[in-house]
Amino acid sequence: MKIEEATIDRKQEIFALDQMVYNGPVRRPFLQQAIYSNECFVARQEQQIVGFGVMAQTFFDHYFISLLVVHPHFQRRGIGKSLMCQLMKVCPGEKLFTSTNQSNKAMHHLCQSLEFAKSGFH
Repeated sequence: MKIEEATIDRKQEIFALDQMVYNGPVRRPFLQQAIYSNECFVARQEQQIVGFGVMAQTFFDHYFISLLVVHPHFQRRGIGKSLMCQLMKVCPGEKLFTSTNQSNKAMHHLCQSLEFAKSGFH
């Protein structure tokens, strides 16, 4: 597996993966902007994009991982963790934040394994 910056020529693959995984409003404009701004990283196995993550300086002037997506057939194989580690590595700021729903146990476990501190909950 290889983690690299997303390129505009792969945007249709990213859009397709997002649409397959996310059952909500179309996020193409957001994803396209992230790709153009070098804020999107992809995980590739051979030539197939199997996941992606988006990080930008959008949280009170700090960096924030706003999106982490892994193809359902490739989950639980370390791809999400590899993407998060790459985003942590390239983050130019002192702090890096992310957020998830209370029900997303997999993301909670991932964040805990990477020593993210819990905050902002009751």
